Amino acid sequence: MTDVNRDRLLDDLRALSNIGAQPDGAVDRLAWSDADLAGRRWYAERIREAGLEPRVDAALNVFG
Repeated sequence: MTDVNRDRLLDDLRALSNIGAQPDGAVDRLAWSDADLAGRRWYAERIREAGLEPRVDAALNVFG
């Protein structure tokens, strides 16, 4: 089983939650909105940082 780096995971979740963050604490990333696309770019960059190549399908889903 793969060990999960808890601190890194929580840091990533916090960073992603800042994209589209609302004043009431909610997160709003409506599909294909600026916030959604920023979140997808953020995720693709994390994939690159891991030494992998992100792939994007026709619906803009990001895989890596």
